[in-house]
Amino acid sequence: MDNTTAYLAVLARIMQEERAETTTGSWEHYEKLYALVHTDLTTQLKASRYPDAPALQKKAEGLLDEMEPLYLCPELAGTGCLLISDYHTNTLFEPFRRAFLHWADIAPLLRLQTQIPFLIVDSEEDQLEVLNYANRHVALSPDEYELLLTESGKNRVALNKIVQVFLLRTPLAVKNVSLIFDNVYHRAEQLFGGAVSRKIACLNSRGFQTASKRGLDHFDAVTCKPELVPALKAHPALCHCPRMDWAMLVPCLGTIHPILYGFQYRFQALFTQLECYYLRSSNEMQEIVRQITDDIVRLGEKQNDALPQLRQSAKEAGDQLNNEWNALQPVLETIHTCLTENEKDLRDLSSSGKEVPRRVWDAVFEIFFTEEREKTRFGQKIEASLRTLEYPELPLVQAYLKKKAGKPVSAPVVTVGPGEWEKARMLLELQNPDSLSRATLRQYVDLLKPNRLSSGREYYAKSLIATFPEDVTSALTESFQRGYLPAGEKLLQLYNCASSSIDLSVLVNGLLPEACVAMAQRSTPRCVTYSDLADPGFTYYKLAAVKGYLPAIQFIVDKLYDSGFSTAKRIGSTSLTDAARKKYAENGKVLCSLCHYLIEERSHQSLHNSEILGVVLFCLGESYSEAMRLLSGIDTGVSNFCKGCMYHHGYGVAQNTEQAIRYYQLAALKGFKNPSLQPSLRACYQADAKEKEEQTTAYQEGNSYKRTTSNYQTHDSGCFITTATCRALHAGDDCRELNLLRWFRDNKLQSTPQGEAIVREYYRVGPLLVQAIDRTPDPDALYQSLWEDYIRPSCTALENRQWEPAKQIYVRMVKTLCLRFGVEVRPQICEALKDY
Repeated sequence: MDNTTAYLAVLARIMQEERAETTTGSWEHYEKLYALVHTDLTTQLKASRYPDAPALQKKAEGLLDEMEPLYLCPELAGTGCLLISDYHTNTLFEPFRRAFLHWADIAPLLRLQTQIPFLIVDSEEDQLEVLNYANRHVALSPDEYELLLTESGKNRVALNKIVQVFLLRTPLAVKNVSLIFDNVYHRAEQLFGGAVSRKIACLNSRGFQTASKRGLDHFDAVTCKPELVPALKAHPALCHCPRMDWAMLVPCLGTIHPILYGFQYRFQALFTQLECYYLRSSNEMQEIVRQITDDIVRLGEKQNDALPQLRQSAKEAGDQLNNEWNALQPVLETIHTCLTENEKDLRDLSSSGKEVPRRVWDAVFEIFFTEEREKTRFGQKIEASLRTLEYPELPLVQAYLKKKAGKPVSAPVVTVGPGEWEKARMLLELQNPDSLSRATLRQYVDLLKPNRLSSGREYYAKSLIATFPEDVTSALTESFQRGYLPAGEKLLQLYNCASSSIDLSVLVNGLLPEACVAMAQRSTPRCVTYSDLADPGFTYYKLAAVKGYLPAIQFIVDKLYDSGFSTAKRIGSTSLTDAARKKYAENGKVLCSLCHYLIEERSHQSLHNSEILGVVLFCLGESYSEAMRLLSGIDTGVSNFCKGCMYHHGYGVAQNTEQAIRYYQLAALKGFKNPSLQPSLRACYQADAKEKEEQTTAYQEGNSYKRTTSNYQTHDSGCFITTATCRALHAGDDCRELNLLRWFRDNKLQSTPQGEAIVREYYRVGPLLVQAIDRTPDPDALYQSLWEDYIRPSCTALENRQWEPAKQIYVRMVKTLCLRFGVEVRPQICEALKDY
């Protein structure tokens, strides 16, 4: 067989397109991920409203392209990889002579020049392969390699259009390291760049001439033969580049560590953007629906047909967004699960002993800052990931989080390197931009430009280094619209200086919460009142409150509370006209809504707002039991007065004169002023004296009252439901209603055999019913209902000596509860009570 025939046979063999099975790893995991991204994710994104769907899809496919070579050459995965480039790739074997344990077998590769990249991985045996453009591995013998290069040159065959890379497996002196010999066209870097730990450019005399065209900025160092070092040092474009000595190329292999590929983080960064879009858009639609609903309620019959249609359109848009996100979530979860398998295949589960490249840090901090703003589910564990990845500036991260939480903290001393935009963002947050030098500000802003500037503080920093007035105004306006108050103050200064470039409407229409409050403090009329939400003093605070700004909401709550509720003025007060009573009720309802919101959002002031809510509910005469729950444990004049009044009149709790007197006295000691306090206290004193007098005479038939006392001590634990109800309503165990029912049980009901049987059955089912009530979602509400519907009417009948009606009411309560909770009553008792 002549050379031409043999050459054509080799050429035909390496041009085959059938993909060979990978020797290690699980190619099916990559194919599954590929199908998920190209089919499932693409289908959902095309049908979605997500505006950046094409860009996200392109980035996801780019990550797949970066992952694929690691599956094609699985020996490369998990190793430290040094890439060194030169015009001819075969010439790079010489400086690494000592790295090859079988140099005699490698030396022939130097004879024939080629620009096709070499990928060299550590192996026990020597083997040479080609990777063709069908991503198929084809083994070559040394003779076939030489024939392929020689004949391709003779016949002017563009071999680089057939062969992507030569893969050489050979024993290396340094373990867990791979080498890539690339050409000046960066072909291997394009293919395997995601696995490269360090990049070095090798220069010859020709390379000095083409250095500017070659693009050496992204290389970690340059190197050349010793005789060319003087020329390298004198070259104006190369003298400042980091340089590595020719003799240090092999020793530097010991410093090459594997890198963390971080595909999980990088996919999550993309999906976090997706989730943020749907969270924000859904919230915006809900807010639009709420605003339109408020307008419909406010306008009433005056509204036109457009508002309901607009509300329906907004609801449908919100529903569509929710449906899209619900359809996307399972796809994203499946991709996440598949990525875990990919991490195992690529030995990328642990970051221990690995370098974390800038692209992974970028993804991690994109998730970190998005989580800090949006509270997404992908960001929930990112802080722990920073510790796992051993981020070198963890004190900076901790200081940043403390500052965002409102705690005082100083900025740690940190060196900011190229590409470290996250440090620039955190340091700008921790420091006053006005106190930083212009050079520092420029460094920070340049790192955040063009697409990472986000906060008002960052745009303010940009305005400080802007050269032209229009650029200053634009940056300040953007900063102010993003809530940075100093930017608004500077804009006002510029406007006051008659700057024609400042649009005052921007300062008014673009107000964000902090600016609204500042404007309110600056522009509030001198004689403003705060008795009504329509008062002018509330104008800017309401603008801030609509945005959910908590200090503004708290201000509104405190001022409205002080307009009458803080003195516990009741809605039925004779001092209120009908119009004032209506306005008082409206303000009270607003206060209730705002207090509920503040209690959820401001835990450090929850006690203060709970007191306001409890007092307002009392003043409005709504949900007394809830008011008592909120005010329990609060010891202020107004709260004690409200509790005394509720015990005095039996609002929401069992009437208890002793408790009423106690709380009235505490209110007086606190200096609480209310016109009805002293009259109410006197009335309680009189009622208490009357109750004590009646206790010595009431319900006595012969010696029955004496028997009641002893029996009550014996059977105190038997009055289960009433006892539980009184405790839920904050009444004592010796309240009048309990004593009355116990007296009836011991002196009337148990005086007959049938009554004794009923009491014994009640002792059996009572504890079961109490347990069942306590397991309901809202036991207090059920106890309140039992009190109003059964217990209090039964006691009223007893006070009027109507023994049988009192018994009937109580029996009906027990039978109703047994039926509701499935508690069986003995048949003989059912028969006895069938008429009840």
